[in-house]
Amino acid sequence: MTLDELLKESMSVIPLNILRAVLNIGNLTSQSLYLLFSLHGKMVQSGSLLEGNNCVNQSQLSSGTYFLSLYYSNKASQF
Repeated sequence: MTLDELLKESMSVIPLNILRAVLNIGNLTSQSLYLLFSLHGKMVQSGSLLEGNNCVNQSQLSSGTYFLSLYYSNKASQF
């Protein structure tokens, strides 16, 4: 199993409440950067995440499907 697979297995990304548009990103082992992209590839939100559990407020985004990219320790994961 690669490091990326291990990190994806231990990391969790869970929408807590669709109506409130909060995304829970948990079990991070280091500080990270997140980027949210629309289906058209436009970056619509970004920010920093701390080690441990984090909540990302998405209430300002339009309804739709987005891609999440996490950058940590010179690695990246996409969800």
